[in-house]
Amino acid sequence: MGIVNLKVLLNPVSDLDGVGVKTAEALLQLKIKTIYDLLFYFPRRYDSLETFPLNELKDGQKVLLKGKIVTDVVVSRYGYHNTRLNFKMQIDHDIIMVNFFNQPWLKKQLQKGNDIAIYGKYVLASQTLSAYKIVLKEEGFEPVYSLNSHIKQKKLVSFINQAIEKYLPQLPEVIPQYLRDKYKLLDVQSMIIQMHQPKDLQQVKVAQRTAIFFGVFLFFNCNYHNCCMQMIKRIMVLLKNMIVVQLMS
Repeated sequence: MGIVNLKVLLNPVSDLDGVGVKTAEALLQLKIKTIYDLLFYFPRRYDSLETFPLNELKDGQKVLLKGKIVTDVVVSRYGYHNTRLNFKMQIDHDIIMVNFFNQPWLKKQLQKGNDIAIYGKYVLASQTLSAYKIVLKEEGFEPVYSLNSHIKQKKLVSFINQAIEKYLPQLPEVIPQYLRDKYKLLDVQSMIIQMHQPKDLQQVKVAQRTAIFFGVFLFFNCNYHNCCMQMIKRIMVLLKNMIVVQLMS
């Protein structure tokens, strides 16, 4: 590892592109004040972006489905300022209805005859997908973060990716090599990357185990730096989430 500058990790998140005063205030509501806070703002769960056959799905299961749009896309209004966008999608020999709620702008991206991958919740009785989003990448695991009304998933991920690219090399190693070898742990920088950008379930598990060990290590070596106690609190939240987390299929 080259020379590190630990102080830059304590820079405010406003140093990142796209973080103005209002956004910084919204991030502070999530207890994210510094670059360090952002790097250690771990996902509360991970959604699987793998596909499964329709006949294996359970009612209410969140799933990625791939198929072809076989009807015109229709947008209808109901209630007060509510919209429903729907179309039928063919998956192998089956036809299901897909509903997007309050996302009428998606109509421009959806055309009859197009192949598409959509993530949503499957309703078994009506063979309907209550769709959340169009998925562009083929497979993997997507981190899902705790948010507020001002900070959306896409925006938060972009800030985290910025922090990883610009500041992660400044994060020094804490856990000694012999302990990492003994307990098969990641180095701290790899841990951060795999927590936020995992390629598969195994990476998630190893990164979470390393993060728990990291928090315990800081607890007994709390002169590391003044973010220590905040980091321990975040690790405790991670541990709680690991107990209840379910990887969505």
